[in-house]
Amino acid sequence: KTAFSSYYNLTCSGSGTKSLTGNVDVNGTLTISSALDASISNYDINLAGNWNNTGTFNERNASVIFDGTSAQSITNTLGETFYDLTVSKSAGTLTLNDNVTVSDTLFMLTGNIDALTDTLKLGTGTLNVGRLSRTSGTIIGNFERWKNAAAGSITFPVGTSVNYCPALVTFTGVTGGT
Repeated sequence: KTAFSSYYNLTCSGSGTKSLTGNVDVNGTLTISSALDASISNYDINLAGNWNNTGTFNERNASVIFDGTSAQSITNTLGETFYDLTVSKSAGTLTLNDNVTVSDTLFMLTGNIDALTDTLKLGTGTLNVGRLSRTSGTIIGNFERWKNAAAGSITFPVGTSVNYCPALVTFTGVTGGT
């Protein structure tokens, strides 16, 4: 496994695309105001602070892990896309200030996701419905999942900040969609 480069706050700005050369651990805020590429090697980003993107993030097949011990947020007025998104928070909530799409896997290890004013979407279409791996935590608010035409059940790990009230929806004879 590639060693981590550690930063307190990390800002990607100026002209041109900045490419990760290894896994990154940011203990403060990550600000993207130019272009950040996770690299063809798909390096991961561990983030203990906020995600602020007014530029471009090329997620490739990388993971972004929110592992802070206090409140964190994701901000991108155009909407943010992550390949794999992991929520591993011992305290505090991850708040979506804008819409967020997880194209492959949403890992919910510990901590809640506040999507009351925006939407968390898992998957990108009926051919890529995304995957959910949940140990703990709740999505508070708007959560959408793609469903293909196959019969089966999917879980919506929703509830409040203190009550986990999952919805298990079973589909038979359906057409794919969200």
